Amino acid sequence: MRYDEFTKRIRVKIKRLRLERGLTQEDMDEGEYAISYRTIQDIEGGKADPLLKSLYKIAGRLKVQPTELLDV
Repeated sequence: MRYDEFTKRIRVKIKRLRLERGLTQEDMDEGEYAISYRTIQDIEGGKADPLLKSLYKIAGRLKVQPTELLDV
């Protein structure tokens, strides 16, 4: 799998999990695992690749293991 396809799959998975949980991008900026909605916006929109720290926070906010985000 090419890198661009890999990151696209991660972006799609993050967005799908977020929407399944009824969370907006702004909702991701709350709580223990808060991550800036701009960061989520950039990741989901393909403007930025997620850093490991961001993936950790996103997984925590979505209540999944970080490895689940990478299992694409």
